[in-house]
Amino acid sequence: MSDLGPRRYRIVNGAASPIETGTRWPVSRIVRLNLPVICWVYSASLLGFYLAASFLPVEFWPVHLVLYGPRWIAALPLILLVPLAAWLRLRWSALALGVALISFIGISGFNVPWKSLLTTGVDSSQTLRVLTCNVQGRDLKIR
Repeated sequence: MSDLGPRRYRIVNGAASPIETGTRWPVSRIVRLNLPVICWVYSASLLGFYLAASFLPVEFWPVHLVLYGPRWIAALPLILLVPLAAWLRLRWSALALGVALISFIGISGFNVPWKSLLTTGVDSSQTLRVLTCNVQGRDLKIR
């Protein structure tokens, strides 16, 4: 045994020489090489969902997944990707995650009411109208 751990030795002409056993990549190097690819794939998928929800007809079933499914699931990879990109200081990953954030804001329906924020002196009271239609399992009868 040496300070570097167990090694293999080859005996040639009575002298022992260490055998090179191949180098292993450290985990941080593997993550550093694969993280930008993972971030760009994630960003492209969110951008694709946003474009599908914006331009495809509502009858297309993948659009139903985006519009009526739980949208917070799309943000779950960010819990792991953002700290890794910050820890490894990867700029391309940060750019991809910025595109993903913009796409997620579009998917989640975030909206800033610029018109009402910029107008002043107009009637500040807002009305809320609620219309409900309880159809009791398609028993709606219109006469």
